[in-house]
Amino acid sequence: ALTPDVIRRALTTIVDPDLRADIVSAGYLKGLAIEVSHIAFTLEFATHASSHRASLVEQARGAVAALPGVESVEITPAVRVRSATAPE
Repeated sequence: ALTPDVIRRALTTIVDPDLRADIVSAGYLKGLAIEVSHIAFTLEFATHASSHRASLVEQARGAVAALPGVESVEITPAVRVRSATAPE
């Protein structure tokens, strides 16, 4: 069965070379949704400057698409937005 753990395990094989950490440990995976055989999630990067962003998205798509029972994978790339003002 396609469970969040199965999807996360597949995504731990994808490593961001800038951080030398997998994309799950790095906190990129957000909003994982599983609807039978359709998987959707956001990969939230720390910066626009991630030179590997497109590659990581495609690697993640391939890792999840290779799982038995997956028919489609929808990934939304995003950038973590930090507030410009310090909290009071």
